[in-house]
Amino acid sequence: MRWAILLFPLISFAAQNLGEFESQTTIGESAQPGAAEFDAARRTWRLTGGGANMWGAADAFHFVWKKLSGDFTLTTDVQFEGAGGNAHRKAGWVVRQGLEPGAPYADLVVHAGDGLTSLQFRTDAGGETREVRSPVSHAVRLRLERRGDIFRAWVARTGEELQPAGSTAVVLPDPVYVGLAVCSHDAARMETAVFSGVEMKAAPAERTVVGIRGPLFTINGRATYTPEAGFPAADPLIAGTLLNVRAVQAIFDDANYPQQGTRERPYQSNTMGTVQFEYPDGKWDPDRNTREFTQALPEWRRAGLQAFTVNLQGGGPTDGNYGENGPTQPHLNSGFDAEGNLKPAYAERLRRVISAADRLGMVVIAGFFYQGEDERVTIAPDSRYVRRAITNGVEFLKSLPHRNVLIEINNETSVGGYSHPILQPDGAVEAVALAKQVAAGEFPVSMSWSGGIQPRGSRGDRAIQLVDYVMFHTNGRTPEEVHETIVAMRRWAGYSRPLLINEDGVSTFNLHAAAEERVGWGYYDQGWNNYRDGFQSPPTNWTIGTPVKWLFFEQVARLTGSAAPPRPKYDDAEAPLIKLVGLKPGQILRERAWIEAVVEDHHARWPIKRVEFFIDGKPYSYRRNAPFLLGGVEWWNPATLAPGKHVLRVVAYDMRGPRFTETCAILDVPFVMAR
Repeated sequence: MRWAILLFPLISFAAQNLGEFESQTTIGESAQPGAAEFDAARRTWRLTGGGANMWGAADAFHFVWKKLSGDFTLTTDVQFEGAGGNAHRKAGWVVRQGLEPGAPYADLVVHAGDGLTSLQFRTDAGGETREVRSPVSHAVRLRLERRGDIFRAWVARTGEELQPAGSTAVVLPDPVYVGLAVCSHDAARMETAVFSGVEMKAAPAERTVVGIRGPLFTINGRATYTPEAGFPAADPLIAGTLLNVRAVQAIFDDANYPQQGTRERPYQSNTMGTVQFEYPDGKWDPDRNTREFTQALPEWRRAGLQAFTVNLQGGGPTDGNYGENGPTQPHLNSGFDAEGNLKPAYAERLRRVISAADRLGMVVIAGFFYQGEDERVTIAPDSRYVRRAITNGVEFLKSLPHRNVLIEINNETSVGGYSHPILQPDGAVEAVALAKQVAAGEFPVSMSWSGGIQPRGSRGDRAIQLVDYVMFHTNGRTPEEVHETIVAMRRWAGYSRPLLINEDGVSTFNLHAAAEERVGWGYYDQGWNNYRDGFQSPPTNWTIGTPVKWLFFEQVARLTGSAAPPRPKYDDAEAPLIKLVGLKPGQILRERAWIEAVVEDHHARWPIKRVEFFIDGKPYSYRRNAPFLLGGVEWWNPATLAPGKHVLRVVAYDMRGPRFTETCAILDVPFVMAR
């Protein structure tokens, strides 16, 4: 019998015996109100519900629930009654912010027909639903765990042990609605599922602790990007690495503001014109900057990112490091005063960043010094004030309850931009030794390096041998050169400690080159002070709101087996225009083809930098000069592809500054390889 579709937008039932649960609710459209029956003797819950789906922007299902706060672990076995029905009818655990159809939520559900088991989530009211699919299908036992803002899933088939099924970040302020759900995936039909072995246990709060085990980074004792760490579908090559973003301006401020750095009184740069730090809708606000950064972090973590770099002296706030013609950057962004004391406002912003990352299971690479700002600390022959700053910085970190921090004493020790001898290659061994002494094993300590292998036995070599992990930059290098740099660094530093690149550029080909070498890679997107592009030129928009940012996070999601972020809308009249010759959407390929990207450059000053080709989301080939031919050949042979549907992605990068700033255009072309 088919039921007429009725609308029950929100029906809660009178008090009855529901065991540990408080109430039951039919959410959204259903053939009739759902029902829950509790068998106290067998300790089972029998749920009947309808609903078109739990997906998209609104849900429809039956829900038996109670309110909970804090961290918890939820476990149940689930079996559907009867055969037939929609193959996508589903049942499992649901954690919701509210009982409205479009409320934010996280769930762990199994589909009755094809056995798909997934961790589904909606991050904003009325927003779209995404998922992390479990590698195990047809699960019978489901376990969903909340720790901070992270949800982790485990599943098992009948008679098997629980296996990791994935993780994601969903911010749901307490209290939340926690319970069991069933959805028929058919608004005109009712389905029933029986839940047994139900457990709802409060869990102690878990801090995020970064560690090192040989050449691997660990989080809470588990090698990163492994099934045990919540990434069962991650590429095995990235196990023990830290994929990261250069976010050095997350705690930025300028003590010269508002005397300088305003629209009326901007700084002058060497190549980028005037530079000012005000928001389009108001004045510069360091607290707003940090707040918006921490608000953006959950989406970064949802894509699989595990780390980022901040710095108490920031970084170059515009392309070309506009103060490089003198020893000091013109703006005043230093978390330390002239005598090496940590400024309270910077300390508080850093604490907020570390705390937010802790709840997300993320690692903060906390830098102390940046070239061109280190002079803000008084130069003394015995480096007493820099030593005091290092001591104060480490002691502050020790005073916090968080241990999700890697220390970076200074950015690019080897570039020659530091006035303090202790921050130069020959003095760095003293800085490392001091930081390690004060840290007393509570935080791994390093510095970042940028080129220039030091002779064996030199003071620079001694510094590299002393650090707990080896961190370096690969700016301006091709993917092939990234491979070569990593090999050279391993030859110098050895194989017993983790290697970490925390600054490169925006090309995901370099990301994959590092991943192939089992090394974490750092995305550096300069931007140009417009509250849209980039992550380093204030005012910074920390969301994944440009094609360049999206492509990086989409590739991180692919590598880690995470949910890709939504593709942003982006309107830039100066963006490159890609025209593809030799392949049309939907075309069937049977033989060799001349496939060329013809790129129109719409910016008068900056040229096209390179064109990258991806096939089915994976890097395939790139060219730095026209003609931009797929595979770098005139007649490309598609015979290596499997028969069936494929997608060619063309990415054209356009320079927007003398060194680091880039934007891009993306063109996706579906095609078919003939059988």
